[in-house]
Amino acid sequence: MAKSKPTRDKVFLSPQEVEEAIEKLRARIAQVEELKKDGLPYRDALRVTAEFQIRETIREIYGEKSPEFQEHEHHRIYSLTKTEIAETLVMLQGLITDLEDKKLELLAGKRPAARPHGSPPAGVTRNAVVARERPTGQHQASALRSGAAAMASPMDALGRIRKICMRFHEVARHLRQRREDRPTLEVEDEHDVRDVLSSLLSLEFEGISTEEWTPRYARSTKRTDLVLPRERIVIVVIKTKPGLGAKEVADQLTTDSQHYAAHRDCQTLFCFVYDPEGRIGDPQRLEADLTSTSGDPAIEVLIAPK
Repeated sequence: MAKSKPTRDKVFLSPQEVEEAIEKLRARIAQVEELKKDGLPYRDALRVTAEFQIRETIREIYGEKSPEFQEHEHHRIYSLTKTEIAETLVMLQGLITDLEDKKLELLAGKRPAARPHGSPPAGVTRNAVVARERPTGQHQASALRSGAAAMASPMDALGRIRKICMRFHEVARHLRQRREDRPTLEVEDEHDVRDVLSSLLSLEFEGISTEEWTPRYARSTKRTDLVLPRERIVIVVIKTKPGLGAKEVADQLTTDSQHYAAHRDCQTLFCFVYDPEGRIGDPQRLEADLTSTSGDPAIEVLIAPK
């Protein structure tokens, strides 16, 4: 059994110190509120920035060994829907409410009481209690998933992977646009596709690793696949070219699925087929034929562009 990380409660020494911490969290709330605005340019980039600054603010206030930071060190805003934004606002407001309690205790000349060992971090406890006391119509707050639970959701993760792959061709075209003073960037082979895809995935996922192996169809050439261990998803990349069409894709995927059948980090094998020249005549049919949710691992095939 893995040992849990040792925790250490933050001890605030003055009401002023607590107030400064509250102001930092309020700044993060204002930052998240901005994400609600329609037509906001570069919203995805602002979302990623907000995620990072929220985690850093919690670390700065409470310390890396605090239960607060260990609870929220992987906090993510997975989309810009009202529900996702509300989750983050609830979490930040819960931390502020607990800090306000500490401030009142310090103003009264009392040392803030340390939380009993093993109890949930600040904000989570308060939100859970409040949710239990609310009427059924408001009980939805207690069902909001935590960042860690969302990371572990394979369906949510697959949705984000699909979105990135569907937009991959647009990114590749943008990279090769003519620039006056610098050479263009070309996505020419599977290595280029994998490198660009890995960079895009890093905006949504943490802890991406690689699996290097030599499939029998590669003629002794090693291939590298992308592994999302937390989500238990392996992503294989295929770029069509002369001599590599629908039949070859199907044959390669059979070999890949056999290789990953016993892989501990592969619950789903996601195959991204990049087909910029349209060499696959009926991509929807091939996707349907090769996708399987009942196998071990489950297989999903996405061909883009269509």
